[in-house]
Amino acid sequence: MSYALSAAKTIPFIRGTRKPPLVRLHLSLGAEDWSLLGKRRHDGIFGGLQFLFTPEFDSVMQHEGHDTIAALLYYMPPRSGLMFKIGSFGPHTWAGVAYKRKM
Repeated sequence: MSYALSAAKTIPFIRGTRKPPLVRLHLSLGAEDWSLLGKRRHDGIFGGLQFLFTPEFDSVMQHEGHDTIAALLYYMPPRSGLMFKIGSFGPHTWAGVAYKRKM
């Protein structure tokens, strides 16, 4: 079991609005975790940046203590719940499709 203390702050690029483009800063302080791929992660300070360029286009860059995570996400058609994503996790690349339905 590992523990982490985390915080996030959303900052608009256009002062006085909460609409895209936005950037969210993530910062955490954690205890070591060996549960993913047998590597030490989340030990000390970790975090990253998340960008919402438009309501349809998002990206993320994070460092979780061992590997860097980067991804591009595209919601298509807008507000349909369908998302295409591609990214990297350390030396690995991945791609996928996700669907989120409102309950």
